[in-house]
Amino acid sequence: MRTATRHLFIVAFLLMSALLATPAFSEDAQPSKEKKTKPIDRIKTLHVRSISHYYCDLTNGKTYKSYYYEYDRDARLLSSLKFNSNGTLAEKMVYEHGDARNITGVQYDSDGSVASRTEFKYDFNNNMIERAERSPRGDTRSKTVYVIGAADDVVEEIDYDASGRAVSRWRSEYATDASGRICGKTTFDRDGSVESRDVFVYDASGNMVEKIIAAPLPAAGDKISTVRQTYRYDANQNIVQITNYASDGRVTGVVKTVYRYF
Repeated sequence: MRTATRHLFIVAFLLMSALLATPAFSEDAQPSKEKKTKPIDRIKTLHVRSISHYYCDLTNGKTYKSYYYEYDRDARLLSSLKFNSNGTLAEKMVYEHGDARNITGVQYDSDGSVASRTEFKYDFNNNMIERAERSPRGDTRSKTVYVIGAADDVVEEIDYDASGRAVSRWRSEYATDASGRICGKTTFDRDGSVESRDVFVYDASGNMVEKIIAAPLPAAGDKISTVRQTYRYDANQNIVQITNYASDGRVTGVVKTVYRYF
């Protein structure tokens, strides 16, 4: 079973990148059983040129740019940058577009050397179905395969190590409301144990405005860790702020997003 720490880490960064047309992150932050508009379509329709994430550090009251994404006029992701809290560049990834279903991200360290190459594969509905990380020489380090259901949602996720051995497997089941939107998601690990239960809340426009994640804490018996995220949107229905809350209601982090257009 994945630890609660890894679970919360994944949640934080998936939600930080909600609605982005980037192969580096999931679309999990906008669940829907309806045929949803793909992020790449939104980027193209709105003529988005770049997206910047700013993390608000509640410990010192400072705000710094944490991620930056740049697109071309065809809504293809050109590059992504990750920054340290002091403003220095932590890593850079440049994307090579072979065709609509195969993209390679070349990751560079802060010194400009190639750290890894990540290959992303998509199906005809633009769903990511495989992500493989390779060394600069091309040796496989790890691979994740995503099984997509009839409603374009990930129903199974399988991780493989460098030798091709399956090391972890997760299965997801979804519940829908009267409008056909996903209102709940239960994730099971390899042995069938519940890893997390998520609840999604929508506004009158159909935008997800709240996500509640309940995850077991293996080291604490049957204790459940519950965290919450809320979302604010702009006039274009883009997420412009994500706020994270702890189980006791404390705000633990705020991410603000700025969009620039052609």
